[in-house]
Amino acid sequence: MKHKLIAASFVILASASVALADDATQCEAYYSNDEYLLALEPCTAAAELGNAEAQTYLGLMYEFGLGVTQNYAEAVRWYRAAAEQGDAVAQNDLGWMYEQGLGVVQNYAQAHMWFNIAAANGVREAAENRNRVAALMTAKKIAEAQTRASQCLDSNYTDC
Repeated sequence: MKHKLIAASFVILASASVALADDATQCEAYYSNDEYLLALEPCTAAAELGNAEAQTYLGLMYEFGLGVTQNYAEAVRWYRAAAEQGDAVAQNDLGWMYEQGLGVVQNYAQAHMWFNIAAANGVREAAENRNRVAALMTAKKIAEAQTRASQCLDSNYTDC
């Protein structure tokens, strides 16, 4: 009986993995073709199962009102979910939301932290964004933001 339960669990997990892959593929295809209404369902399904790329797409859709009613708080929610999985684009976008105060209270230190992390993960414009925000901050706040970025990276995004 125990072996049947284990086998059944593997079948369910395999089915879920296939569904996630299908949803993520459809999400990317529809989004890339500017078919945002069609992208919403597969992006949401994949994002809810933890697909960081789909979460980033949903963040963009909510930030700019693409196929959905514009909702900055919802954009932040999806960007954060992807950013905390290491998605560098979402990290940069989350930094932008903090810099502008869209869906969150404006916070240059948080913006600097996320831009710094995104830059460390290869987003070229994130370094420019970080430097722009740094010009608005005190040296003490910059040092705090840098420490927080290091803690976030060192903790594999669990302490951000």
